[in-house]
Amino acid sequence: MTELAANVIDHTDSEWVQVAIDVGDGVVIVEVTQNSSVLSVPPVECWGLLEEGDRGRGLRIVRALSRHIEISGNDVRTSITCEIAVN
Repeated sequence: MTELAANVIDHTDSEWVQVAIDVGDGVVIVEVTQNSSVLSVPPVECWGLLEEGDRGRGLRIVRALSRHIEISGNDVRTSITCEIAVN
């Protein structure tokens, strides 16, 4: 959650960030929404391949911890939803 929120602050012109957390049986779902274009978010399949220092460390961490990631939005709004298994 903190990595995604920090990316909004560091890498977008969004005026706000909204974080929602849903805790279920063995899973935590985190949704981070912001008011900038979904086109500025690299495709999830590339998150594990981004090199250190290339806007990639935070996204690599999120990718490694999440069992499912969904990016949705349009040219004025982006939501990233991550499903994380917990023991």
